[in-house]
Amino acid sequence: MAGVLTLLPIAITLYVGYRLFVFLDGLLGPAVVAVTGYNIPGAGLVATLAIVTLTGAVVSNFLGRHVVGWIELAFQRTPVLKTIYDASKSLVTTVFDRRAGGFKTVVLVPYPSGTEAQTLGFLVSELAIADPPRASVFVPMSPPTGGFIVMIDPERLVRTRLSPEEAMRMLLLGAGAGAARSRR
Repeated sequence: MAGVLTLLPIAITLYVGYRLFVFLDGLLGPAVVAVTGYNIPGAGLVATLAIVTLTGAVVSNFLGRHVVGWIELAFQRTPVLKTIYDASKSLVTTVFDRRAGGFKTVVLVPYPSGTEAQTLGFLVSELAIADPPRASVFVPMSPPTGGFIVMIDPERLVRTRLSPEEAMRMLLLGAGAGAARSRR
């Protein structure tokens, strides 16, 4: 059992890392082969990372922000693309941009309604859209392959001392053992 507990996380990490490498290398790998005539493992990954880095540098300056603004305007004027772009931008901003709030606060949400049971959620924002005000909470599924937004009275939320990383670990494991041990 000790061998399984030691090797399984290593194997899973290596497998996911390999699949991520194959995916990222495959994005621009064929273009690198077309330009150089050689299939160099990892060249597509390097090219992908270079493009992402250069894009970040370009959009960080005045001209780049205007170009992105024009692209966003084009998406905003196209009905189906507007919905897809707005949803994906909101998701990416919420998850990755710490300045925009992100998933910084882990809360317990009463679920299912009418019971004493609770589930983990991430406080997205507190909104004064109703009387009483509502909190917007993202409740991920376990394993985190999706989730849903709950609009709830903020008084019904229980704020936790869990970090977002600990909460995600709990969701990935489907249990609270890992986070409970880390608090002791």
